[in-house]
Amino acid sequence: MIRNLEKINYDSSKSSQVSISLKVLSDYFKLHLNNNVNIEDFFSEKIYSRIQENLIEEEEIYKVVSKSEYYKNVNDNFLDFSNSRKSIRSFSKELIKIDIIKSVVDIAKNAPSVCNRQPVKVHFIQNKKTIDEILDIQGGLTGFRDNINQIIVLTSDRNYFFSVGERNQLYIDGGIFLMNLLYSLHYHEIASCCANWGKEYQEDLKAEKILGLKPSEKIICVIALGYIEDTIKYTLSKRRTVDEILTVVN
Repeated sequence: MIRNLEKINYDSSKSSQVSISLKVLSDYFKLHLNNNVNIEDFFSEKIYSRIQENLIEEEEIYKVVSKSEYYKNVNDNFLDFSNSRKSIRSFSKELIKIDIIKSVVDIAKNAPSVCNRQPVKVHFIQNKKTIDEILDIQGGLTGFRDNINQIIVLTSDRNYFFSVGERNQLYIDGGIFLMNLLYSLHYHEIASCCANWGKEYQEDLKAEKILGLKPSEKIICVIALGYIEDTIKYTLSKRRTVDEILTVVN
């Protein structure tokens, strides 16, 4: 690891992602220093000093807020509302009622789709055994599974698409619906975290069997969801600047 730290390109520190990475490394070193843990064998004070010299990011890498503070913008303008949604992985034991989920989906379904084909299906799962089987395959929420008692598996049906040129459209339509669904969950004051589904064919078949999916249904994403406790912690998750994203073609 020390060799990787020595290779840091500080000329790139103005990049938003490099900047936040330096902040995380800085806080990581200070955490061990404050707890009298020596990590000199892979993270030297010399490297830490160099990081400090190039540090731009000042925000804390995580925040702890109350439930009311976290949801204070759910009825505000879209800028504040959309910026207030975060990926949350820790949930209370209170279960979401099916009528609430129906209201969530009722908003999410206004998502656009190619030729208005609406290929997306929402599978709401409450059986803990089934949830754990799906999360075993997904593999990305290992440290949080005890508190995950409800999930959504979002699928897109390939039967709605016909030509080779439409081979990726199920993911496009599924992704659009997914974002709408996440916003709808946030509006209903339900916390959520997307877990990606970058799986191979055999794993798809296992999930298909567990969930009783049609062979034409492709999983887009697994969403862990639930209500939060009175306080919640979430990471900074700094976004790239507009200039790093936008290209103007005249």
